[in-house]
Amino acid sequence: MNRETLLSEIQEDLALSPEAGEEEGSFRSRLIYSAAGRMTLASLWDMEEKRQKRGAAIATSMGAFMDRASGPGEVWPNLPLAHLKSMLKARLSAFMTLYPEGAELLPPPEDLSQEIQEIYGDAGFFYHRPYWAAPALPNSASFGHLTLHRAGSPFLKSRMSGLGLYTFGHETARMTEERAKNLDTTREIREMFLLPSLPLIESLQEILRTGDYESVKIPKHAEFLKMHGPFAGGFWIPPSDREKTNLTLMRVRIRKMQYSCILLTGDGRGVEVSDWKRAAAALLIWNKAMPKIRVSLGKSTALVELPYPLPEEEEALFRLLTWPVRKSSGAGLSGRMALPVYELFRSLVLEDGYEIEEKTGLSVAA
Repeated sequence: MNRETLLSEIQEDLALSPEAGEEEGSFRSRLIYSAAGRMTLASLWDMEEKRQKRGAAIATSMGAFMDRASGPGEVWPNLPLAHLKSMLKARLSAFMTLYPEGAELLPPPEDLSQEIQEIYGDAGFFYHRPYWAAPALPNSASFGHLTLHRAGSPFLKSRMSGLGLYTFGHETARMTEERAKNLDTTREIREMFLLPSLPLIESLQEILRTGDYESVKIPKHAEFLKMHGPFAGGFWIPPSDREKTNLTLMRVRIRKMQYSCILLTGDGRGVEVSDWKRAAAALLIWNKAMPKIRVSLGKSTALVELPYPLPEEEEALFRLLTWPVRKSSGAGLSGRMALPVYELFRSLVLEDGYEIEEKTGLSVAA
């Protein structure tokens, strides 16, 4: 099989087509990226299937050991992450050698295999702890006619947006016209990917209402959230540049690469927060200082440029559903996603309180 025939088969299997006017290298990088994701899931399931077949023969000798290692009532499958990464790296290297025009826009195989593994782990596609993994239980959630699939068989006939699996309309048996009419909210998606249901400002108000406040003495090495853009140079400023507001976010370094973040009120009291990105985004939206999310709409995809980092859970979903692009001028991530998936993302961020600036016409070289 020559390389063009192989590429056509991959394109058909992933249900991907080039954007109008898209450069060959850009489209092939998307094919390699999504194919690598499908290969990761296939490898994970193949390893799990082999483990199950092998399980009966080694149950007696390994069972007691795994029970001791895992704890009472817990069975942990023997799927080494290092082996999964090594297989993916080898396959990516082969793909990139075969299609160098697509490889130019992607990280090296070593970095990309690690990135893909992290994205699937953060999105809940497999259960993991240090060095081990197992496929998560299959699950799906719908928004209108769109259904996202988490985990499940890699042989599921589905489309891909980035590393994410989705079906549309009647491509999935669970979707009927009546069901689609009842799925005009993002509730199912939020539940499956553990996205908070409250808009950002309401979640901030909840912290302020229920938080355990303490008097705060501001240390000399503290940093304060930058409350107005541009943010390309960073998100934190020294106390001398602190903007006078009734509510701000302060961070203090505890140890290397670890910080304590505190919502600080105008009267010198504070409450600790665990997700600084969520608190920061809420503060900027509250102060009407959050830049708009910029979107360029093409015929089949949308280029999304985030002006600011998303909260952790939302960022994990964004990374799952996008093809990476060359870095934009924004301070957050940028990515290209399939249009049906973009409609879901659009609803999610509008509910959270963001504003979007859309334009027609996609930079196909992105």
